[in-house]
Amino acid sequence: MIVRGLDLVNFRNIAQAALSFSPTFNLITGRNAQGKTNIIEAIYLFSLGRSFRTRSLDEAVRFEGDYFFAMLSGTSDSGVVFDIEAG
Repeated sequence: MIVRGLDLVNFRNIAQAALSFSPTFNLITGRNAQGKTNIIEAIYLFSLGRSFRTRSLDEAVRFEGDYFFAMLSGTSDSGVVFDIEAG
């Protein structure tokens, strides 16, 4: 599977982000507490259907937010293009 993009709203400390990924190599960098692990957590959520940080996804909602929304865009190994949403 190739992850093509990730859209996040009110996910952990990320108010809103629309990320595009290269099909070959991606590097996520940033200072402490800028959301790098939160991006990895969102991808993990779509991969295994749960968080590696908490049992309840209610804890993934950004402080001051009522909900979170996440959408992963990808391409399967057989070439099927898909979007998956969670929230």
